[in-house]
Amino acid sequence: MTGRLRQDVGALRGFLEARLMEDLARIWARDAVAVDPERRPGMAAQVEVVDDLLRVVRSGGLPERRELRILLHGYGGHPDFDPAWQALLRDWL
Repeated sequence: MTGRLRQDVGALRGFLEARLMEDLARIWARDAVAVDPERRPGMAAQVEVVDDLLRVVRSGGLPERRELRILLHGYGGHPDFDPAWQALLRDWL
């Protein structure tokens, strides 16, 4: 892996970690204001999925290609998103 590629992947990991942490905070915030916790039966599954993705990113990896594609699409409107990451996904991963 070249220095530039390593830098791009590192920046992508940092971006993903920050967005996933924001997602996790939103999930917990929604739960905190829920009138009836039973009305959010999927919360545990949501937390588990985000937590698994965070674990992968924090261990120095990237999510599987399919998951990464979904994340990049979902986070594409964020001001810190770098369109070069789409090319990275296409060319390298």
